[in-house]
Amino acid sequence: MRKRSSPPAARPPGRDARSREERPARGETGRNENRAPEGGPVLFDYPLPDVMGFQGFQRAVPPVAAPEGRRAAGGGMFLYPAAYLASALFAASRLRRRRATGCAALPVLKGGARLVFSGERLDQDDLDVFLGCVEHSLEQQRPGRGSVRFAVDDFLRRLGRRDTPATRERLAASLLRVELSRVALCDEEMNAYANLLVSVGFDLGRDVWFAEVNPDVLAAFARATNPLGFIHTRLRLGPRPLAKWLFGLAWTLQDDCLLRSGELRRLCGCQALEGAPFRALLRKALSALALVGYGAAVTEDREGWVWVRGQKGGPGLGNSRLA
Repeated sequence: MRKRSSPPAARPPGRDARSREERPARGETGRNENRAPEGGPVLFDYPLPDVMGFQGFQRAVPPVAAPEGRRAAGGGMFLYPAAYLASALFAASRLRRRRATGCAALPVLKGGARLVFSGERLDQDDLDVFLGCVEHSLEQQRPGRGSVRFAVDDFLRRLGRRDTPATRERLAASLLRVELSRVALCDEEMNAYANLLVSVGFDLGRDVWFAEVNPDVLAAFARATNPLGFIHTRLRLGPRPLAKWLFGLAWTLQDDCLLRSGELRRLCGCQALEGAPFRALLRKALSALALVGYGAAVTEDREGWVWVRGQKGGPGLGNSRLA
């Protein structure tokens, strides 16, 4: 006759009741560090952050004065593309490693509203995807409705990317990054908070995805001069993030802009790159702009000043120097 095993002894009170497998490894805190919680939603291997730091918007630095004429065209603060083309919102880089997540005030040109961003850091590849959504919306001529559906293979082809599982993963990740990010524009009169993409979705059965662009953002491009030409020319610059960023800055400006190297690095989100490496990258970007016919739009003089000549493409303010 088999003996009945005795029940395990209870742990003394005050002891950690978690098993060895459940305890965090040495050096870990046990907190969620930009990872999806166990059992939480994960789409395309992209974890959805559970904390986006939205309350950081309440602690933003004091806003600047509202520029004269800002309330034109319906009063929307997002009706000017300079906020997201002439700032470090989409950094002049291609991020492949783990991205920082948080809330921060971003440098802007003098005369612009205070820009505060919360979410996962964005780069020029993310801007390619976002402008692709804008392009589809403008081509369908739906100025009041920014929701578009697109075939994934056609979307990737327009971006100049091959249709592979890896590129689909990156495309889905970019869409989710932009949709989950939150942007605030602040001045003395009001603070406006918005997402550049209102929603995204994936119809995996039909291989059709959809995205809805913020109506004010879409209206800003609809009011611009030849926005589709800008998007197409920008894609011709290829994998050159600084050249793409400079082209977006020149296109959105109404007047000329004079920048020192340090000011340019701060504005485009390349503070970590300085000296000879940045100058070499800048010269390559200027050469790429010359190949697409915009060599005169951005030039560098012997003293290291960078002249950006406004192309008056996007509606916005005239700028001469950084704040």
